Amino acid sequence: MKQKDYWTDTLRRKEKADEDRHFAEQDRKLIEKLHHQHQPPQEAEPRKTTAEVPADKAPPESASRDGQSDTKPVSRYPLK
Repeated sequence: MKQKDYWTDTLRRKEKADEDRHFAEQDRKLIEKLHHQHQPPQEAEPRKTTAEVPADKAPPESASRDGQSDTKPVSRYPLK
């Protein structure tokens, strides 16, 4: 039976860990570079969060504050 060499195992594990760290750092740099390439350009003015309704598309004068019209609703089925 062959005796296990702990010193060699330790060196191999250390080399493997160093390689893993090196390639992880390279991956992080590449990912960061890709994020910067695909980032949309910054706008000069920030977007408005509220929608502005043009005057020609404003609600009619007969609409009340709660959005309900003052007129009676029309039934789909006429009364007989």
